[in-house]
Amino acid sequence: MVFYAGIDGGGSNTRALVASSDGRLAALGRAGPSNAAILGLTPAVEAIHAALADAWRQLKLDPQPLASVFLGLAGVNAVGRETLRAALAQGATWGDACIVAIDHDIRIALAGGLAGQPGIAVIAGTGSAGYGRAADGRTAKAGGWGALIDDAGGGYWLARRALSLVARASDGRCPPTKLTDAALTFFGIQKTTEILGKLYPTPPPRDQLARLAPRVFAAAKAGDELAQQLVNEGAEELARIAAATAQNLFGQAPAPVVLTGGLALNRAYRDAFAEALTRLAPSLRLADTQYAPVVGALLLASAAAAQVPTSALLRAAAELAEVEVPAP
Repeated sequence: MVFYAGIDGGGSNTRALVASSDGRLAALGRAGPSNAAILGLTPAVEAIHAALADAWRQLKLDPQPLASVFLGLAGVNAVGRETLRAALAQGATWGDACIVAIDHDIRIALAGGLAGQPGIAVIAGTGSAGYGRAADGRTAKAGGWGALIDDAGGGYWLARRALSLVARASDGRCPPTKLTDAALTFFGIQKTTEILGKLYPTPPPRDQLARLAPRVFAAAKAGDELAQQLVNEGAEELARIAAATAQNLFGQAPAPVVLTGGLALNRAYRDAFAEALTRLAPSLRLADTQYAPVVGALLLASAAAAQVPTSALLRAAAELAEVEVPAP
């Protein structure tokens, strides 16, 4: 029996989808985060192997040789593919003949989101970035420059901008805002001056501070004008990422765009992105996400082995890793 594996390794968790080519056997394993750029190589590799081991346990099988495995990993560009490949080889159970392909996590988001078809993926998570792929294999990207100088439209960016507005409102440099109460509740404090003690001398990790973003959305939904402006600005920044990616790859030709990442699950943010996309890049259209990124990784694993996934394989994979949709 031939097995493939697709792995989605991010800053919050790692998921490994293992399936037989006929789709009769399939399991989704889980483990902790595996962003080697943040955690270091050893913890990242351990999480990847643990997710695979979890999938085999669910199948009640000892690890079997894989025909191919595709790993979509956050932080891969900072660490380097060959460095990761060498580290993963230590303790790997996929066999010497396995084809091992490694790329960034946006690649698998695009492959899953558009079911392997050409187009653009924009990720709005803790950070932000865009990636596109044409039918002839050409690629382009935009954004993804990191939290210090970019990541516009991502959760950390929204949180920092919101806290800046809170500080300005406290001084009287802008109107009062519901973001103040949101920040106080988020940090568990009573006064805005106490925010300094939560940020300095050691700022909280980016992924933790990014958890303020849902409270920004809530303030905007409650009618706060500054929060609404911030949400619209973030959505426009994401649309600009998509437009820049498209210009470098498709020119003015029509192309589908999928919005992925945790922030894409907020209906208002998604709608604001769609509106900005129509305004800034009329040739682009926001498409519904077809498959989860980990299913995209499995599709790419099949392609790496020069195989076309069967409908049974796709059906089994999609049932295990359902696409999350924005709440009404």
